[in-house]
Amino acid sequence: MITKDYVKQLAELARLEISDDEQEELVQDLEAILEYVSEIGAVVTDDIHPEVGTVYNVMRDDVPREDDCDVEAVLCEVPEKEKGFVKVEKIL
Repeated sequence: MITKDYVKQLAELARLEISDDEQEELVQDLEAILEYVSEIGAVVTDDIHPEVGTVYNVMRDDVPREDDCDVEAVLCEVPEKEKGFVKVEKIL
């Protein structure tokens, strides 16, 4: 059971200032929420088999591929290159 002291402690942990009237409202709201959650927990799910949940890796292996591009052709198109790499301005 939720009490005013419990709500006051929660408010202190959350660093909230609440009045006595708000404490009473929160007691009622929290009890209603917990009652609803307990109803959901009472649902029998023994015969339900989830369709979702199979975990598998959807990413491809990170390996270089020879057929992606011709490195020499790409380097011919860049404005500046140095030692076989694209040269860019320092940004830091």
